[in-house]
Formats: sequence, structure tokens, C-alpha cells
Amino acid sequence: MHRRILLFVVLLCFASVVLAEEERAGGPFTTRLPTTRLHVTAPWEVEFEQFYDGIVPRRGGATHSFQTEVEIGLPGRIQIGFNEVLTHAPGDRLRHEEIVFETRFAFADWGKIPLNPAIFAEWHLREHDPDAFELKLLLAENLGSKWLWAFNVTFEHEVGGDLGSEYGLSQAILYTLVPSKLLAGIEMTLTRPTERGGHGKPQVECAIGPSIAWKPCKHAELMIAPLIGVTSHSPRLEIAVLLGIEF
Repeated sequence: MHRRILLFVVLLCFASVVLAEEERAGGPFTTRLPTTRLHVTAPWEVEFEQFYDGIVPRRGGATHSFQTEVEIGLPGRIQIGFNEVLTHAPGDRLRHEEIVFETRFAFADWGKIPLNPAIFAEWHLREHDPDAFELKLLLAENLGSKWLWAFNVTFEHEVGGDLGSEYGLSQAILYTLVPSKLLAGIEMTLTRPTERGGHGKPQVECAIGPSIAWKPCKHAELMIAPLIGVTSHSPRLEIAVLLGIEF
């Protein structure tokens, strides 16, 4: 199963590079998707985002996560952000989970470098678990005039406790149904956690499913991605919803 997943990822990445056109006009449809981030927002643009992540495990009740985020674009292709996360686990009340500080840097304006690379860093101040930092490489590209592809590579590491780490990737490929208004496609995630001194095989989680991104007006976005787990350690279902408002 893991080999088939890896083959799928490699083939999709290869196809994305081959299909990318030399002429890359305009910016991306968005700088965020339910599972995948891309590039940076325009200078002095402010974005308010409300995420919902519902996880239905193979056993037991569902867990719900609510993340409220504010992001600000700065000159020099820099973006900063702040968010708060609340969670609701089975049999428990809604709890404060963590506060996260984020920054992004794009190496060039959109369309100037193939795959439009950017780096992403977060610091997680957690309520119940050890604090952690997270690093990402963000890649994205317009494939012709109709397709948008985005790909993230992630590394997360705890700075206390068991010093656990997590490696992951996510990607999305969306097709334009209505220009600047409506896109639909597929998103997928893959994570591999490790613990210092841990034993046994890592519990690899992978999920894939449809995705839709709708922009009802110039300053608002609604995105939904219901993902189905495809490994034995994955949740049965994960529903990611994102509402974004730009100022």
C-alpha cells in the first residue's frame, strides 16, 4: 500500500512539472487550501480564516478542531500569521489546544520561478502537549489556464516530552470550472510520526478525497475537502472546511 501511495505522489509531481507552461501570468487563485498552503498574500492584505477539521476514527467518536487565524502580507514577499486552536474530543468539553505563530517567505513573485517556492515556519504553544516547531516547503504552479497544483513537504518536532517528530506531505490539484470563482479537484495528505527511542513500524496515515473551492465574491472563499483514510492507521474520514475573508 505504501509503495502505491509513493508511486501516486511521484507521478503527480512529475506530471505537474511537465505540464507547467513557460508563461505564468497572474497570481494563484488562493494562498491556502483545506490541506495545503501556497505562496504568500499581497503586501498589507489581511486575511481572516476559520478552519474546521472533523476526524472520524475507525473506532470511537469523532474529534472536532476549530482554528481561527489572522494573516498579514508584508513587503518583500513575507507573510505573518497568528492562530488559536480549540478542540472537542469524545466525552470532553471544548478545550483550548494551542496558539500558533506563523511566517512565510516566497523566493520570488508568483510566476517568476518554476513551482513558485516558498518556505513556511510555525511555532506551536500547546496547552497540554509539548511545544513544537513546524517547517514546510511550499510549491505551487498554474498548469495551463485551467489547472492549479500545490504541494507541501512538512517536518514537525516537539521541543519537550518524548521529542516526537512528524514527517508529512500534502498536495492538491484543482480544475477551474468557473474562472476566478469555482475550482474542483483532489487533495491528499500523508503523515509519518516518530518518537525518540520508539519501537515498531511508524503508523503511517494517508487520506485522499475530492476538494472544492468556491469564491462567492472578491473577498470571501469557502473550501471543503472530505478525505477518506486509505491505510489501516488513518481515520475513517476527515472533513476539512475553510472559510476565508480578505480585507
